[in-house]
Amino acid sequence: MRINQTIRIIFAICFTTLFQTLSFTQTLNRQMKVDTLYQSSRVVLETDKAVIMVHSQIPNLRFESNRRIDKVTQVSSGDWEVWIPYGTHILKIDADGFQRLELPATNFAQKRSYEMAIKAVGFAPDRIADENLFEIVFKLSEDNVYSSYGNFSPTLSKSKTISYKLPQGEFTFRFSKDGFADETKTMNVSQNQQLDITLKAGTTTQIFSLPGIVQITSEPSGAEILVNGQKVGATPYQGELVAGNHQLELRKALYHSDVSTFTIEEGKTKSLSLKLKPRFGILNVTEQPSGTSVYLNDKFIGEAPITNYTIESQTYSLLLTQKFYHDSTFSLEVRDGETYTITTQMRPAFGTLSVTSSPENNAEVFLDGKKAGVTPFTNNKLTSGKYLLKVSKELYNDTEEQILIEDGKTTTKTILLNKNYGELNVTANESKIFLNNKEVGEGTYTARLNAGRYQLRAERGEKYTSDEKEVYVSVGENKNITLTPTPKLGSVSVFVEPMEASDAEIFVNEEYKGTAPKVLPLLIGDYRITAKKNNFLDKTETISLLENDKKQVRFELLTYEGTRQQSIDRWARGKWISIAGATLATGVGTYFFLSAEKKNDYYNAATNGTDVKNFRDIRDKHQLYFQISVGGAGAFLAGTIYSWVMEKSY
Repeated sequence: MRINQTIRIIFAICFTTLFQTLSFTQTLNRQMKVDTLYQSSRVVLETDKAVIMVHSQIPNLRFESNRRIDKVTQVSSGDWEVWIPYGTHILKIDADGFQRLELPATNFAQKRSYEMAIKAVGFAPDRIADENLFEIVFKLSEDNVYSSYGNFSPTLSKSKTISYKLPQGEFTFRFSKDGFADETKTMNVSQNQQLDITLKAGTTTQIFSLPGIVQITSEPSGAEILVNGQKVGATPYQGELVAGNHQLELRKALYHSDVSTFTIEEGKTKSLSLKLKPRFGILNVTEQPSGTSVYLNDKFIGEAPITNYTIESQTYSLLLTQKFYHDSTFSLEVRDGETYTITTQMRPAFGTLSVTSSPENNAEVFLDGKKAGVTPFTNNKLTSGKYLLKVSKELYNDTEEQILIEDGKTTTKTILLNKNYGELNVTANESKIFLNNKEVGEGTYTARLNAGRYQLRAERGEKYTSDEKEVYVSVGENKNITLTPTPKLGSVSVFVEPMEASDAEIFVNEEYKGTAPKVLPLLIGDYRITAKKNNFLDKTETISLLENDKKQVRFELLTYEGTRQQSIDRWARGKWISIAGATLATGVGTYFFLSAEKKNDYYNAATNGTDVKNFRDIRDKHQLYFQISVGGAGAFLAGTIYSWVMEKSY
């Protein structure tokens, strides 16, 4: 029985050693290098492409670029044709079992062909590259299962889930637990996977030693911990491990993974403190002008200024771009722990345009058909290039020319405007002036007009016939036009009788027109015509006059003496005399009334006999005068009423 158990143990140890040896080789990734790269004489027909002919005995090459790979064709065993857009590329080449080959930034010319030879060299160190790991998750039917691969000691997982992170390749995993038969799983790792593992009752071949305790810290902390390829946590960490040899890998973004081995003894504590090497550099951009957009490998990372920006160590294509400035492109190889400061002054891609016009400003300025402003016009930041400049102003011919705006330079243009107008001066006294049926002024009108025909009209109301003219205005001409609306006239002949009044004065609407007999030319309309002569009564007639009417008005004036008018005038004069007398008497009476009242106050206040007598006499006298004035005013008022009645009676 013991012999059989010993044989099983020896067999298990040999199997395990062989399995570990085979698994260990999976971590040895070979390296590639570019043996030759040169431009050939072949011309590519596609204008925006370049082609690389790759020759290598390494099978299954795969190609990537920081920009784009248009097409990859394997033309024969060991030969590939790689089509890319012309320009600067950072090429990356992969192959099974090899570390990635990354070429520095290389410029590939338009319509050119290149020859590249790649060969295999040596083996890489026993290190797992961060970007090539795949996560393998096992879902176990049991918990507290030991798992391992390669020559590493098994690791105990207390849960039913185990996670490994491994490079591409073939691996054989072993799962063991007391009371269960060992379970093995061989698989080709090429992508993230999840598998179920079912343990069956039986006897394990694994001999388990007592655990020890491991304590792991790192600078910086937070690094992912892989023990024998199995994910167990992050730093700082402490936990149990089966005694024996173990591989420890610490992984953290932007830091080099640290791979080491350690041995832990049964029941002992092992403390590990590791410092990770940075896999990044620091970028500062103090570009002027501020606000410049910064791109790394076509990825926007911000606007300048940029301070202490952390970037992974590799070769980058750095692009600085800003509106109105030429792009600046750099190839930047970032090394671990280095600081890079970009201070390049960007070259302006703009100039200044200044436009004036003569003999007048305020002309519209157009650039490539779009209105840009009016003269005097200045644009201090106009993108460099050719433009079609047009200057336009009403009454002038448009001017066009092609201009070139150059980087950092000022382009000055003085545009001479050519007249396309004449001047028109219109006089139409006391009349409204119309140009092409639109009212433009009254009395006088002056304007600049484009060359051409125009219709003028002057209107002076319904009693005048409008004056109309068609005029032609030539470029540079100064034309003077007088418009005179024609009056619509009739006439009135005025005669006065008797002969002694025949030279009477004639008034039309109260305006003196001379003496009779008289022929009066008048505009059409209604008029009041009056004849006046001393010692004769005035006489008025109203007439309506039409155009071309010829009318006569004969007045027969009556003498003034002995007429009713004479009586009316006499009583009217008496009325006004009576009114004046009544007014005067009322004023005098008022004065004596107030004086008598005042003297009465003095009389009442007197303290000796003389004053009493004097004030009483004056008071009595003024009261008498007041009464006389009142009587006179009454008489004059009666005369006024009588005169008015008599005046109206005639």
